[in-house]
Amino acid sequence: MKETYLSFIFLAKIPDFQEAKKDDVEGQSEWIPIRKLLSMKKVFPPSKYYFDHVLNDTSGIMYVHATWNNGKLVKVNTKLVDLNG
Repeated sequence: MKETYLSFIFLAKIPDFQEAKKDDVEGQSEWIPIRKLLSMKKVFPPSKYYFDHVLNDTSGIMYVHATWNNGKLVKVNTKLVDLNG
């Protein structure tokens, strides 16, 4: 079975001061530490591969061609970080 995932993951800069979000149709917001995020089961597994790049403020756009099986990384075929993107 072939699996194709197109993951659009980006870094969002959050200002130092944020007011607590009250009521919203999307529910209540919650800050999740990176270590906990990486171990959570409800996070789309292929997106976890990119967290180190985007959550640690690494420069550039990362392009990856990888082989996945049942949502688990089998092999990274190619990886390129474009610092000019």
